[in-house]
Amino acid sequence: MATTKIWAIKADLASAISYIGNPNKTEALKAVIDYAASDEKTYSLEYRSGINCDIDNALEEMQAVKRQFAKEGGILAHHAEQSFAPGEVTADKAHEIGVAFAEEMWGDRFQVIVCTHLDKAHIHNHFILNSVSFIDGKKYNGCKATYKRMRELSDERCRNEGLSVVELPKDKGISRAIWNIENEGRVSIRSLVKKDIDYAISRSKSEDSFYQSLRDMGYRLKFAKHIALLPPGKDKHIRLKSLGDEYLPEDIRKRIAENYSKNYGIIYTGKRRMANCKKPQKKLTGYKALYVRYLFALGKIPSRKRHIKPSHYTVRQVRYLDKISSQSRLIFLNDISNENDLRVFSDSLSKELVKLEAQRAEKRAALRRKQAEPDATRLKAEIAEITEQMRQTRNKIKTCEDIKSNMKEVQAVNTGYNRKTDRKEVRINEHGSRDRRDDR
Repeated sequence: MATTKIWAIKADLASAISYIGNPNKTEALKAVIDYAASDEKTYSLEYRSGINCDIDNALEEMQAVKRQFAKEGGILAHHAEQSFAPGEVTADKAHEIGVAFAEEMWGDRFQVIVCTHLDKAHIHNHFILNSVSFIDGKKYNGCKATYKRMRELSDERCRNEGLSVVELPKDKGISRAIWNIENEGRVSIRSLVKKDIDYAISRSKSEDSFYQSLRDMGYRLKFAKHIALLPPGKDKHIRLKSLGDEYLPEDIRKRIAENYSKNYGIIYTGKRRMANCKKPQKKLTGYKALYVRYLFALGKIPSRKRHIKPSHYTVRQVRYLDKISSQSRLIFLNDISNENDLRVFSDSLSKELVKLEAQRAEKRAALRRKQAEPDATRLKAEIAEITEQMRQTRNKIKTCEDIKSNMKEVQAVNTGYNRKTDRKEVRINEHGSRDRRDDR
C-alpha cells in the first residue's frame, strides 16, 4: 500500500540532494534487527538513480538549467515521497517502481533524482524534482490536479505489481485536543453543538425554522462559502461540514424533510398550479376613481397592500360626516320637529341615565358581597350590559347638545346676524357701497 506526498523546496537545493543521497539512509533491512546489538554489523546499499541528469552531478546540472532560463529564484525544487507498507515490497522492487513512476510522471520535461531509503520499517522513495523544465524553461505547476495525477499513477504502478492500494482515503481526523477530551470522557463543545443541531432538526418543519431555532438557542450564523455556527459565549466559528457528513447543509435538509414527513405528512414537491387568470380590469378615472379612493381612506374597502394612513383633513371630514349622520338619525327616528321636542327627549335621556347608574351601583354592591361563581359571572355580564347602555345614552345626550348648538347658528343666519361676531350684517347696495338705510 503506497502513499504519496509532495512539497516545495524554497531554501537550499544542495542540502535536499545531500539528504536523500546520504548512504546512512539506505541501510539494509537486516540492520533493523542487528542495529540494537552492534553498529559494526550494519552494511549499506545505495539505491540512487538520475532521470535526465547524472546522479553525481545533479546539483550542477539543475542549476545550469535555471541559469539558462534565468529562473534561479522562487521555488528551487519539489520534494516528493512514495512510501510502502512494511514488509510488502523489497528494496529492489521499491526502487524499480519509483524510477518507472518518476519517468512517467516527470521524465518528459524535468530532471529528477530517485533515491530509495531503507532506514525505516517501511521502505520509501524520495524524489527531487527540478522546478524548471529543461525543455521550455517553464516551472512545474504543483497544484491539486498534478498531485491527483501523481497519486493515480502511483496507485496504478502498485496495482500492476500486485501491491495494495488505498481505495477510499479516510476522513479528516479530529484534532489532538478534541481526541484527548473525548478519550477522557469529558464533553467537548463540538458534541454539544451536535446535540443542539439534532434538537433543532427535531422541532423544525423547514430549513428557515431550523436556523431560527439555532438563533433562539443563542447561536450566531455565518452564511458564506461554508455555513458556520458561533456557539454562545465562544469566539470561534464551527463549520457544519467539520461536524460530519450528517451535518452538511444538504443532509440537514434531508433530515428535516424526513422528520416533517414522519410527524406532519409528505412534503409536496410537485409543480404548483397557477390560479385562474382574470382579465385585467380597466383603470378607473374621474369621479369614480375619487369615490373609490374615499372608500379606501374610510376603510370600507380592505387594501391588499400596506395600510394607507388618511390625512388629518380626511379624518376631520369623516368625523364631521359621522356627527351629522348621528344627528340626522336621532331627529328622524325620534320624530323631533322643534326645540321643545328636543328638550323633552333630552330630559328623558337624562332620567334614563340616572336610572341606569342606580342599577349599576346596585349590581356592583351585590358583586362585592360573597357570591357563588355562577352568580358572580351573571352579575358581571349584567354590569357590562348596563355600562354599554349608559354609553349609548350619553352619546345621545351629546348629540342633542350638538343639535341645540347647530340650531343657534341656523337661527343667527336666518335673522341676519353673523355667527362669529354675533353682530348685524352690513347691507351692500347695487353700487358696492354701504347702504345708509341701516344707519337710520
